[in-house]
Amino acid sequence: EVIDFVEKARMGEPIPSEVVIRIARLFKDELTLANIARPQLVSMCQYMNLPPYGADIFLRFQLRNKLRALKEDDRRILWEGIDSLTTLELKEACRERGMRSLGMTHFRLKNMLQEWLDLSIQKSIPISLLIMSRAFTLS
Repeated sequence: EVIDFVEKARMGEPIPSEVVIRIARLFKDELTLANIARPQLVSMCQYMNLPPYGADIFLRFQLRNKLRALKEDDRRILWEGIDSLTTLELKEACRERGMRSLGMTHFRLKNMLQEWLDLSIQKSIPISLLIMSRAFTLS
């Protein structure tokens, strides 16, 4: 099932939320980052707009900090309400989470961010897994 999930993500096929939740229970942020090889660490840093230079432990440190900041931002957005965000703020939030924002309507940006928040906070899907799934979709 995991292999099928990865193949669908690579092909950019839509994956039902139930499948993502079922697969995500196998992962945790720390475990996922601890097992990523250097080429994937470098790619993930580049994807997250972090400098891809330094030892593996430093790359993991940068990624953990970025993921922690995103999780805190997710909680703040939920607290304040997604409706309080302007279109520019929605674009920035989507971009930071690896989602397309260029040419998207306010409604579409809001829906994408709401789906992210549902998975990351309410369903407790590891953010690193969500980021990796978005990277497959954009590449």
